[in-house]
Amino acid sequence: MPLISVVVTACNNAELLSRCLEALSRSTNQDFELIVVDDASKDGTVDVARRFTDKVIAFESHRGVNEARTVGYTTARGELIVNLDADVLVFPDTLDKIRSVFALCPEADAVTGMLSKKHPFQNFSSQYKNLYMHYIFNQLPRRVTFLYGSLFIFRREIAKEHISDIRYGGDTLFGQQLWLKGKTIYLDKSIEVEHVKHYDLRKLIRNDFDVPFYWSCIFLRYRGIRQVGKNGVGFAHASLRQLMGLSSSVMIMLLMFMEILGMTVFPYLVACLIIWSLLNGGFWGFLFREKGLWFATRSIIFTFLDQIVMLSGIISGLIYFSLRQPRGNSSQKSH
Repeated sequence: MPLISVVVTACNNAELLSRCLEALSRSTNQDFELIVVDDASKDGTVDVARRFTDKVIAFESHRGVNEARTVGYTTARGELIVNLDADVLVFPDTLDKIRSVFALCPEADAVTGMLSKKHPFQNFSSQYKNLYMHYIFNQLPRRVTFLYGSLFIFRREIAKEHISDIRYGGDTLFGQQLWLKGKTIYLDKSIEVEHVKHYDLRKLIRNDFDVPFYWSCIFLRYRGIRQVGKNGVGFAHASLRQLMGLSSSVMIMLLMFMEILGMTVFPYLVACLIIWSLLNGGFWGFLFREKGLWFATRSIIFTFLDQIVMLSGIISGLIYFSLRQPRGNSSQKSH
């Protein structure tokens, strides 16, 4: 059986890290190396880590999650390296599933997992975000071009490929780097983890602006426009249906303003509403089955507002990074 190295990065989240490492300690197979990289925490994060492993790397100054991951990866001895966020809980059989996937798929260079429907916080924002991510990933094909930070695994020999220079989306960028070099990345929907991050409305809106903002940087850098529509997907973990939903929500908003201003656009508004509903109807049906009518009804309104926020993040990012970055990388080619 291949040795697994689990790399957990943390910064000022002692309580969450404790839960993360406790869950790891309950794994049915204990044959793994655990490395914790602490990014200059001011709380008891390092003390928590040292209760579970003597392989703790503590930065003296803040260097960011991407550099913390790189240091952890290059330190690892395992044939398979598991990236695990500190706010994620594995299930007892997660590591066994990882071993099985790589044994059955020797061609796989990397595998990414997804979020379970299970979530400890019952407030609307936390449940909505968790179920949204679960649903979106379930719609994606098996072979993908990204990695998802909460849990992804790769073979040790490609650890040197991890280079990231953006604040958010380093996992997606890593996946694009691997894909452009011909590496095989699978999304295995049987490998799930529980995300224990709490969202309130402010945090959710901020997250859903920031992530698309930096997503657009990766989109520009790796010529995402050439990837849109291939194999029925959009770009990275954003499906074509999801991108169309964002676009149609903005069209609805614009047509509503035009109607208010006295322009006769009502038939077009109705048509856009129908298209938007068809694009998002599967998600709302999923929420109805999982959480009931009242939750699904509130989600219809929130989905519209959230998609406006996401698209605002994308547009802002495209403008910002197109002005900041050098034009394209001629050495990088899309498949």
